[in-house]
Amino acid sequence: MTSRFGFSRALDVLRSADGVIFLVTLAALLSLAAALPSSNSTRAQESAFPSRATDFRAESTGSGIVLTWDAPAEGSVVGYRLHRQWLSDGLEELTSLVDTHTSDTTYTDTKIEPGVLYLYHVRALFTDGALGDWSRSLNARALTVLPGVVPPSPPVYRWRVVHGELPPGLFLDESTGRLYGIPGEAGHYSVKVEVQRMDNE
Repeated sequence: MTSRFGFSRALDVLRSADGVIFLVTLAALLSLAAALPSSNSTRAQESAFPSRATDFRAESTGSGIVLTWDAPAEGSVVGYRLHRQWLSDGLEELTSLVDTHTSDTTYTDTKIEPGVLYLYHVRALFTDGALGDWSRSLNARALTVLPGVVPPSPPVYRWRVVHGELPPGLFLDESTGRLYGIPGEAGHYSVKVEVQRMDNE
């Protein structure tokens, strides 16, 4: 009885030990699988092409900062990601990202502030979800006029003599109001000059 009880108890313990080991092993595998990235994210991380966009350049225009670059030498590109960095008036560092969703190698940044210096990087997005390396950094300063806003024309004035006469040999420039020439006779002259703004304002 003692042996049978001991054997039966030992067998029960063995079975319990097997079950615990199996469950722990299964739990460990499940935990490991949950920690691993999906096949798509793994491919996106490990298959990133070493090549990058090259000849990155910028031009500040009245429409914004025009960025252009050359496509990477390898891989099928479906778009580009642009990183922008600048300082606010309070010297706070700000950044933004934009995806172009096109394989075109040009982009015009219109969301800029006049006179602000911007720092740009660009990287390619490939068909398999991979991201290329960042390009070299590029600085560009926005024009002092807001993009897309036509600067106002300077006012136009007309100057004219409305009373009296200028001395002989002295003349009035009607567009600037400047007197020029050499008076031919000395004397006292009473002259009233009027200026009129000619634009619509």
